[in-house]
Amino acid sequence: KSIYLTSTEENTWVEAYHDSTAFDANAEKFARMPDGAYKLTIAAQGDGPSRTEQSISYDFLLDTAAPVISELVYSGKDEGFVVTFDVTDDSPLAAVDLHDPADGLWFYRHVFTEDEGSVGADGRYTYHVEIPMSVIQQAWTDQGGTGDVIANPYILAWDYGLNPSEVFPINLPSGNPGTPSPCASPEGGHWAKDAVGWWYVCANGTDYLKAGWFTINGVDYQFGPSGYMMTGFLQRANGEWVYADSEGALVGGWVRDGGYWYYLDPATKVMATGWLADGGSWYYLTGSGAMVIGWVEDGGTWYFLNASGRMATGWVKDRGTWYYLAPSGAMLTGTQVINGRTYVFDESGAWQR
Repeated sequence: KSIYLTSTEENTWVEAYHDSTAFDANAEKFARMPDGAYKLTIAAQGDGPSRTEQSISYDFLLDTAAPVISELVYSGKDEGFVVTFDVTDDSPLAAVDLHDPADGLWFYRHVFTEDEGSVGADGRYTYHVEIPMSVIQQAWTDQGGTGDVIANPYILAWDYGLNPSEVFPINLPSGNPGTPSPCASPEGGHWAKDAVGWWYVCANGTDYLKAGWFTINGVDYQFGPSGYMMTGFLQRANGEWVYADSEGALVGGWVRDGGYWYYLDPATKVMATGWLADGGSWYYLTGSGAMVIGWVEDGGTWYFLNASGRMATGWVKDRGTWYYLAPSGAMLTGTQVINGRTYVFDESGAWQR
């Protein structure tokens, strides 16, 4: 539903004066929210003489902890060799993979069924995995591998969130050492893409960029521990936050992420916080960089940011109450003379008479 603000003479939407409808578990306001089971209820009231309220609820499990691989055991010999390990997580798991460190690609994948896994007294899910060497070798061949399977793949366990396990290296009885070493320079290399994402193949055609920032054709990119290009909010070594688009390139200007607006300096690409002047208007960004809408206190003074985030001045009507903001944006209190007339505002800034 749209509304007309007489104070700013602009049309906007009712939702602009409410928290974002997106639930972002990584947002600052949910940073201290512990993992566990929750019920999300969305309620709304109708307008008019006959007020009605409707609501809908969803049960969900917040799980930000990564799966843990443990109890690795090797048994048997030659074709009877078996790799055994356990995986535990707070949520049901999707699958476990074996990856080639040379390119980060998986060549073996086991997708868990609902019948697999057990739930302990603490509510954690445990999966016991056994993979015969013969199955590993066949998977390697099926995915285009030549000769014996590599001797040093790594295990990766994952669910359907964004928190896969740490890379867990294993050793197989194979004469194929593979090419696990990442390279240090992108010079002469090229981009490659698979079902997971983008990665960068080095000049020798086998190694890859990994775990760090690299400049490619004048553009900075960050690669994760598995070699995949990273996107979204990224933190540099000096603590500064930047934002990479879907192509991995750092962006400047306004960016919307998780229901909130953020501003990245067009020159440095660094995320801004605090007061920001842009296009002749002032905006206020929290410590996490999110643009504020509504009231904000800074240095003991209150300011009001309208539905578009711009700092307001002059008369503002908010939730049925009038306030007056100085040209600096500061909310006035007490007795004030405005345009030759005397007005009285209480300690909260509300106009009294």
